[in-house]
Amino acid sequence: MGHGRITLSTVKLEHSAHRALALTLVLSTPIVAMARTPRSRPQQSAQTRPRADAGAPRADASAPVARADAGAPRADAAVAAPTIPAPPGGATVNRAYSAAQIVAGVQAFYNATTSFRANFRQFNTAAVSNTTTESAGVVTFMRPGRMRWEYSNPAGNVVISNGSTIWTYQASANQVFQANLQQSQLPTAFSFLMGSGSLARDFEARIRTTNAPGYQNYYMLELTPTTPNPNFARLVLFVEPQRYQVVEAAVIDQQNNRNRFQFLPTGIQLNVNWLQPDGAAPARPDAGAGVALPPRGPRFFDFTVPARATVIRP
Repeated sequence: MGHGRITLSTVKLEHSAHRALALTLVLSTPIVAMARTPRSRPQQSAQTRPRADAGAPRADASAPVARADAGAPRADAAVAAPTIPAPPGGATVNRAYSAAQIVAGVQAFYNATTSFRANFRQFNTAAVSNTTTESAGVVTFMRPGRMRWEYSNPAGNVVISNGSTIWTYQASANQVFQANLQQSQLPTAFSFLMGSGSLARDFEARIRTTNAPGYQNYYMLELTPTTPNPNFARLVLFVEPQRYQVVEAAVIDQQNNRNRFQFLPTGIQLNVNWLQPDGAAPARPDAGAGVALPPRGPRFFDFTVPARATVIRP
């Protein structure tokens, strides 16, 4: 994994942070110097958080505007800065919409989506060193509560939830973190993708803006948990304005460490039943092409512990 990095396993073992497993499982690339990062100022109380529509754009100078790089971690010399393509169909954002309207659109899209599969890129930025590592792979979500992250970089790493158990496998160390989902915190940041969360209920929402190239064509939502969460302070979503699909999400913790996920538009597959064997039922017409299609089946969201692997449980 490289010198000077604290891996997920080190953080787990040294801090016994099993209660954080459900979120950190999707942040399974090295977390640089996280344990040494000083704590930031206390999180806002419920009374001081903005209303859902408080961030609606205004023409006056008092309108809150995020810095141009608010949702985009800086890249170090080894990692190219993320870019984003134009929205499909030439759709444009409607600046008159409130945060509540955009949240409702996102929720409606994922309420109608039984499964979601896409290539992803992950950019993990450590605030204390301002260094970024990049990972990549394919992710699959399926309602309710199932997900499967297959990493091509780092090769062999996987994160799987079958709706009741979560496995996080680190191939280089041949070790598995296993937890009961009911005893863990469901990864709230992505729960709406898994059909088990409500953005309007779980977050306070504000509209933000950015000057990063290409991002002006997307809605930018900053979401703060309504109930304080020890694992992350806020979530930033970039939403395409045609179907309200999330194309990028940044998870930011209290120390301003950032994990940014891009769901690449080529080959996104929707509404495929991943629990049925191949050929058992035709894919929906809106299922895309371009994402590697592994064999489906009843155990697609289960994990078999490799031989001689170390299994760590809370």
